[in-house]
Amino acid sequence: MKGYLMTTTRWKHTITSVFTIFALALMGMAFMPTADAARPSLLTLSTDNIDFKQPSSITIHKHETPDSGTANNGKELEDAPPNPVNNITFELTKLDLDVQDSANWQHLDSLTYTAATNTVTIDGTGGATTPTTVGFDGAPTEKRTNPQGIATFSDLTPAVYLVKELDTTRPDGQYVTKMSEPFFVVLPMAVTGTNEWNYNVHAYPKNSVTTITKTINDEEAFNTDDIVTWSVEAKMPSGLTLDTVKIVDNFDPRILASSLAVTGVAATGATPDLVKDRDYTVDRTASKVTVEFTGAGLTKIKGKNVIVTYTGSVVPITTSLQPPAGGEDDGVIPNTANVTINSWSEDTNEVITIWGDYQVYKYTVVEDTKKALKGAVFSVYRLADPNADNCDDLVAEPVATVTTGDDGRAKFRLKAGPYCMKETTPPPGFKENDEVIPIMVDGGSTYINPGETNYSEVVNTKVDYTNLPFTGANGRLLLAIIGSALLAVALGLMIVNYRRKRHQS
Repeated sequence: MKGYLMTTTRWKHTITSVFTIFALALMGMAFMPTADAARPSLLTLSTDNIDFKQPSSITIHKHETPDSGTANNGKELEDAPPNPVNNITFELTKLDLDVQDSANWQHLDSLTYTAATNTVTIDGTGGATTPTTVGFDGAPTEKRTNPQGIATFSDLTPAVYLVKELDTTRPDGQYVTKMSEPFFVVLPMAVTGTNEWNYNVHAYPKNSVTTITKTINDEEAFNTDDIVTWSVEAKMPSGLTLDTVKIVDNFDPRILASSLAVTGVAATGATPDLVKDRDYTVDRTASKVTVEFTGAGLTKIKGKNVIVTYTGSVVPITTSLQPPAGGEDDGVIPNTANVTINSWSEDTNEVITIWGDYQVYKYTVVEDTKKALKGAVFSVYRLADPNADNCDDLVAEPVATVTTGDDGRAKFRLKAGPYCMKETTPPPGFKENDEVIPIMVDGGSTYINPGETNYSEVVNTKVDYTNLPFTGANGRLLLAIIGSALLAVALGLMIVNYRRKRHQS
């Protein structure tokens, strides 16, 4: 950047030196009239001297686009660059360097900022043969860029200032993958080709910006055989040469490692499509999945949105649902990924899926005591409308079918949410319980009292089937009744015959 608006590297940042014209101005050279030249304009002093009391300012214009290649002369551009960057913090610190001392101006090009120690040095001042440390004059001031990408530091005095960009994260979820380098601004700044000084300097440091987003889709995942899908979307900077792009996803151990797969790697608008092992590589080590782009792939994805899609399933109920490193047993399975672009690296937002373990206890009552029943089969169904408050409309295919064991218990693992449960096969010798039971699967593996958290009890009664012949006293009574009936019939026949004979005679 020409004039006295200078960028720095980590070790050495150059400021263009002030030429002889400034020395002449500082000495107060003026155009004096001759004896025969009495025009008033010739009696006016030159305006080349610096007004050290002049109110000054530094305005930062922050944009995503790369440098145009045109040196900035400190003036505001007529046409602002595209893609302003909002909510970036800049820090301005005044250096304890006397700009009214002409000797200091001669060595401004040697100003160096070292980020590791947060120090500034200058060469050759005061006759020194080694760099001299320049202190700071007062506390730094911070400003954030507005939606137009502008941050203005006003009410300044002529001096040398250090400008630093502080943060890489924007509140709107975007990240700066390459911050602008620290740079110095001298107020005022010489306007090239004129006799003017610019007391209101405009600087246009550039950024490389990306957005990274993690999403999850578990809408069709209900049991541990179903697939959960995760995606990472990362916007590649357009103004940055890509040397390394890598996306690493460390999945929770409650996601079955053997089920993990990368099912898609794409870049919007990339032509031709990205091809595995040519444009990117995939490595899975246990639950860690890494997608890294090759040189050919880096060329294709520059300035594009890269989307990496993973699939996997939750571990079966034979594996604990407890969190791997302690913590609350709430069934929450989190996931984040890490995105690396060159030397910049950042974690994505966190996404979660929530699962719970449910237990049903099957029993009968014998002399007021619960007795476990083995062999009862239960099926669990999801609601056709997840917001329904009853079991009237269910999806026909069950999401789980379990059978009670010797202890009368059966367990199943489902995604947290409402379901309905029904006994489809009772134990032999017991009546079928045709009640459809609404249940709520809460996240976690804890079973509490019936009807409270992830636990139900279902009772059965025996089939009372009796179809045996009567025996003992009951048998004799039956014979007596039958005999009496036969005797009554015989007596009736005798009376009928007697009356018939009497009528004939």
